[in-house]
Amino acid sequence: MKSKAHTFLLMELEKNFSIYLVEFIFLLMVYVVASSTLNFHLSYSITSSMHLPYEEAIKGFSLFLAYYLSRNAISAFEFNVLIIVVVVSLSFADEISRGYMRVLLSYPLSRKTIFCVKTFLIIIVPYLVYLTSATLLPLVYTSLSWNLFFAETIAKLSLIFLFEIFFVSSITILLALLTRSTSFTVLFSLVILFTLRYSGYIIGSEYVNYLPPFCFNILADYLIGIKFLQVNVYKVTAIYSILSAFPAILSYLYFTRRFDACRR
Repeated sequence: MKSKAHTFLLMELEKNFSIYLVEFIFLLMVYVVASSTLNFHLSYSITSSMHLPYEEAIKGFSLFLAYYLSRNAISAFEFNVLIIVVVVSLSFADEISRGYMRVLLSYPLSRKTIFCVKTFLIIIVPYLVYLTSATLLPLVYTSLSWNLFFAETIAKLSLIFLFEIFFVSSITILLALLTRSTSFTVLFSLVILFTLRYSGYIIGSEYVNYLPPFCFNILADYLIGIKFLQVNVYKVTAIYSILSAFPAILSYLYFTRRFDACRR
């Protein structure tokens, strides 16, 4: 079974994650990272580094850059939604609508293996691309040497970014299985996830901080060590876990037990 799963993973990687898709994801993340780096470079240079000795200015710049850069990349919820919607549409919705999923289910592979491999690639490929752009690009751009704080910050906030990808993908996969259509998957995913994104500005309630994507900022602040949090981090984590795990579990159960590839 391990060899079959490994073969299927390589097949899915080659079929649904072409070099063009990876380049598309990378360019989106590079845009977020580069724009964040440039904006912070200007603001930090004007407000702080002019009043510090050279060595302290470089050290302070690298410390704040790690935090600012990572927070801006993680907060780019629109880019994350766009990436996941494209990937899920190729991996699930498009294959269902074209009838390829029916052929795939006839292979000597369990539904559990098919679902887990597809979901794993949907999450891990964008994550690795983000991790690459978030760590290498700022070092090249600023010519800064690697330091312990930078590495620790990137590691912590990359974990939050992984949680965010899991949340977005769990909702989008469920919509793909239910709608069985690429266009409806894209439409409903964008409507639901962008409604969550912008409803906070309209509602203006403190309870919005407990909902994605605003909760990711709270969790990021907590991991970085910011102490002036106005909400309960444990409640934020619990609500996020429920909102992420419920559609993921529902998708898994539906695909492995009830999904009928022949139904239209």
